[in-house]
Amino acid sequence: MDVFFQMYGNLWMIGTGVVSLVLMIVVLVLWIQLRRTHLMIQQILPESEANFLEVLAQQQTWNQETNQSVRKLHEKDATLQGLVDGAFQYRGIVTYRAFDVGGRELSFSLAVLDARQNGWVLSSLYAGAEGSSVYLKPIEAGKPVERLTPEEEQALQQAIVKLS
Repeated sequence: MDVFFQMYGNLWMIGTGVVSLVLMIVVLVLWIQLRRTHLMIQQILPESEANFLEVLAQQQTWNQETNQSVRKLHEKDATLQGLVDGAFQYRGIVTYRAFDVGGRELSFSLAVLDARQNGWVLSSLYAGAEGSSVYLKPIEAGKPVERLTPEEEQALQQAIVKLS
């Protein structure tokens, strides 16, 4: 063993010194990180004597209340979206001359649909001195329940295009 220390004693001391230096650097880096974390915690905590766990408990309560509020808003949004989808919001209109009695296009077909493509087509056929006739035809899922005239079909297609 004495021979070992005589031959490698200097190297042994240098190696031990290097390992000690590396360990001291690691300890210094960890101490700096711990100090930074401590300073950040001090900035987060209020000036009062509040305990960190109390602050976390308050934050958890606030998060739960916020989650409940968000859940209620999602439910309200779903309800409102259902109302909007059921409201008539898309329309198409075509004006035309139904009979060769007048000079202007006083007849019309109006298609009105909701977001589910349900609605109706309203047509008014102007017949001059004889008056007007009004017809209402239901639309379900974008398809007419009754046969449509070409003008009514055109108005329906206009409404469907606006829906897309």
